[in-house]
Amino acid sequence: MLVVHQPVVALLHALGSTPITPYDLRATRPWGIPVFLLLSFWGGIWAIPIVWVLDRLPRGWIYWIGAICLGALPPTLMTWFVIFPLKGLSVRDAGASVGAVNALIVNGAWGLAIAFVWSRLLAAAPASPIAAIALRLAGCGAMENQTRAGRRFPWS
Repeated sequence: MLVVHQPVVALLHALGSTPITPYDLRATRPWGIPVFLLLSFWGGIWAIPIVWVLDRLPRGWIYWIGAICLGALPPTLMTWFVIFPLKGLSVRDAGASVGAVNALIVNGAWGLAIAFVWSRLLAAAPASPIAAIALRLAGCGAMENQTRAGRRFPWS
């Protein structure tokens, strides 16, 4: 969130596309938490179901398009149709955030970044021999068999 979402907001702000500035320290109601910290928290929460779905998509262009859509649509739609009404705003007040199209751009870039990091984490070999032994003891089998099956963990 901090290294992708907010720099995209900065780019859109520099282009004059949004009045919102990156790393906004304005306090949110009711707890007074800075906006960018609250966005970071919810970004972490949203990342859980996003990577769960991404893990089930085939690699290739479907994975990357899915990442953009999963990053852009669910969080943005939740903001517009759930959070805005809870705050007494209408969907037409999308300008109260970064703007309707800008929200999709910012969140789509964030979803793409999540997919990239997730794909790199899954591509990484176990960090140590102890981790490899732990995977074998957990019933994961040899890495070749896991890769051939398309799954890396017994619970996926």
